[in-house]
Amino acid sequence: LVRGKQQSFLLTIDNKFTGIKKNLKVSVSGINSNYIEVSPSVIESIGPGSSRDIVVKITAPAYFDRGTYELTFVLEGLLISNGTTDSFREIKRVTLHIVEISKEEADLLVNNTQQIIDEMKAKGLITKEVEALYKEMQRDYKAFDYEKAKVVKDKIDAIYQSALESTDRLGKLKENLDLAE
Repeated sequence: LVRGKQQSFLLTIDNKFTGIKKNLKVSVSGINSNYIEVSPSVIESIGPGSSRDIVVKITAPAYFDRGTYELTFVLEGLLISNGTTDSFREIKRVTLHIVEISKEEADLLVNNTQQIIDEMKAKGLITKEVEALYKEMQRDYKAFDYEKAKVVKDKIDAIYQSALESTDRLGKLKENLDLAE
């Protein structure tokens, strides 16, 4: 979830019982439920072996701290099986990562960095430092720290630009030396 933006995801509610789940009320807690909307908030029924998706919309205000939060969804209703009706309660937990940069943007950063490394190798440039930074970037990416991954990407871009400029200068110097002979 990108801080300051509204996003949604589907949460699948399964019925693994042989009976019917009826009148399921869905509530959520964690972070700040004022910024969470569940639709539908009541599920009429789910047959045995079936499932239903609910839409969870979340608006993370800009003042929310970046980090990992746990949402707890409580499902309460009735379970009807073999002519008996019993109360039913299920808890589902979802881990929510609030980030500064979207996963899609971070994917582009990572993919672009691999292209830079490939291009540098093709030009015969030394890539040891860039590859070390790339590993750092991948660790940040896996930890959902996309902002830090972007900072590392900026360092890689600076090294890449310097390498290209140096290669260009060396080429021009070689041309001038060849002309002087």
